[in-house]
Amino acid sequence: MIIGLTTTFAVALLGGCSALRLAYDQGPTVTRWWLDSYLDLTDAQEPLARQAIAGWFDWHRSTQLIDYAQLLQRAQAEVMAPARGEQVCRWAEEVRARYEGAIDRALPLVVEAARTLQTKQVEHLEAKYAKKNADYRKEFLQPKPEERLEASVERAIDRAQTLYGRLEPAQKRWLAAQLKASPFDAQAWYLQRTAQQQDILKTLRQLAAEKPDRERTLAALTGLKNRWVSSARGDAPSYQQRLLQVNCEWMAELHNTTSLSQRQHARDKLKSWNCNWCLDRFKYTIH
Repeated sequence: MIIGLTTTFAVALLGGCSALRLAYDQGPTVTRWWLDSYLDLTDAQEPLARQAIAGWFDWHRSTQLIDYAQLLQRAQAEVMAPARGEQVCRWAEEVRARYEGAIDRALPLVVEAARTLQTKQVEHLEAKYAKKNADYRKEFLQPKPEERLEASVERAIDRAQTLYGRLEPAQKRWLAAQLKASPFDAQAWYLQRTAQQQDILKTLRQLAAEKPDRERTLAALTGLKNRWVSSARGDAPSYQQRLLQVNCEWMAELHNTTSLSQRQHARDKLKSWNCNWCLDRFKYTIH
């Protein structure tokens, strides 16, 4: 449930106002469907899930939307100017902080539902993870290194062109060179991903078996969240920090290669996400 709520939040933040409209008009239903696909909710759990999801969206409507509007307005101004690596990293940190805040808000809301988990539901979740991991291996872990790099370059170009419009051939070649030199290790990422999944499964199995009280359940979920966010396994934090820094630098460099028309495309894209609707919904909520 934590993941379901915050996934909707992240989509809303990164997708702009049109996604926000979808998230708030259909988000509770979509989140419940998503949650059911992972945990196969029982009839008794359905109202608990609905209540938790509704509570999270109520909080988000009344406290977060004006921040979205301000964030998008700032992005429209900054995208027209040259960028620095530390500036990109600061944006990444701002998104991460909002994501973590959304999780923190969700935790107390999901406790009662978490206390009703059954072992067979954890098994259902494990099977879902296995399917998703197979999809991941197909997309990211191609057998040949050159195929893996080619797929990575295609994904990066698609994402960049979503913001800037069509890239020039020289920009695509530059981007390919940066990714070839990147410290990103898809296999290491996959191992971290599966380790996090095993941590989730272990925690939920314990909750399903022991049925602890509310305080202990919240403590278990909080511990899971803290481990999930920090990814404190071996050298993972140092690797992730190094990877983040490299990514911030090349993203800033790519931005600095863009033409005026490409930056205008990016500004117009952000402007199309104009969050006047956010402000309207915010005012509607508090008055």
